Amino acid sequence: MLLVCLQLFSVIVFGCISNQGWDKDRCRYNGDGNACSFGTVVGVMAFFGLIILLVVDALFENISGVQHRKYAVIGDMGFSG
Repeated sequence: MLLVCLQLFSVIVFGCISNQGWDKDRCRYNGDGNACSFGTVVGVMAFFGLIILLVVDALFENISGVQHRKYAVIGDMGFSG
């Protein structure tokens, strides 16, 4: 449930920055285009990362090896942190 909420927030952040961050080809964040680009990249990465984490969580019970489960949990914790 938490990952679904986080995915919703990543879509909201991406949508706000990509839709309202630019005004006449000028970034609203101190006129720095890097700020708008960084926000867009972070929003997209969060969205795709959370999709991957949702798939891993859904398939977690089907992962047979303990080592692979360990990697899945460490990857989840690392991305969330």
